[in-house]
Amino acid sequence: MHGGIISSLLDCAMTYCLFSRNVEARTAELVVRFIKPVPCDSSLFIKAWVISAGYSLYKLKAELSSNGELLARAESKFIERKNNIRGSRGNSA
Repeated sequence: MHGGIISSLLDCAMTYCLFSRNVEARTAELVVRFIKPVPCDSSLFIKAWVISAGYSLYKLKAELSSNGELLARAESKFIERKNNIRGSRGNSA
């Protein structure tokens, strides 16, 4: 599997980990370690968890494995989005 896809999967897992805590944040830093090739034709297991949470900075880790074997891992920093401007970009309706 392409490294960009692997990175996206790990990043998404960490994002949804924050969503499950009702935190909306953006990726500020992503470091991915590719350990072994990731096959496209096997079931994958991805887990993510919060390492630390500060005022608006969250540090997370994620792992991607198949059949109990670790294939890739990531560490990331997320910055919480304080002012949610979704839907307010000049919309007057």
